[in-house]
Amino acid sequence: MTTVTATEAVTVVRTTMSVVLAFGDEAEVCKTVIRPPGEEWGEYKAIVLGTGPWTGSSGEEGRWLFCQGDTGSGVGAVAAHSTGDGQWTTQSLGLAQTKHPGDVINVDFGSYSAVSLTRDSLIFGGHQHVWTTDSGTTWYSIGPLGG
Repeated sequence: MTTVTATEAVTVVRTTMSVVLAFGDEAEVCKTVIRPPGEEWGEYKAIVLGTGPWTGSSGEEGRWLFCQGDTGSGVGAVAAHSTGDGQWTTQSLGLAQTKHPGDVINVDFGSYSAVSLTRDSLIFGGHQHVWTTDSGTTWYSIGPLGG
């Protein structure tokens, strides 16, 4: 998980939770959670960033799914979790989209309730960390990137 030094400013990411109904493989679910039905925006590709086990604050079990849209979509990282009933709770994480050669997002599952995402950019020479330790109730961020 992410270690924060005293010189880095940690901010709380303001997220809005949405619930969407999605079925199918990970790519199909990602396409739906990034742009729910009814939101038309042309052809796009949903990219699966990672998936892993999730445990909610009340002990319910399910799966994490992290997605982003392709370069043309303008959609950065989205977190989603479900207990397997097809209802996915989604949150946009404020993590910039990967759109340059050398940009990459890594997902690290620390536990069932703790996960972090890191975006590294070779072009901008920096990185951004977004993480939660409470099953996605609160997300934190360090190091915002441009571009």
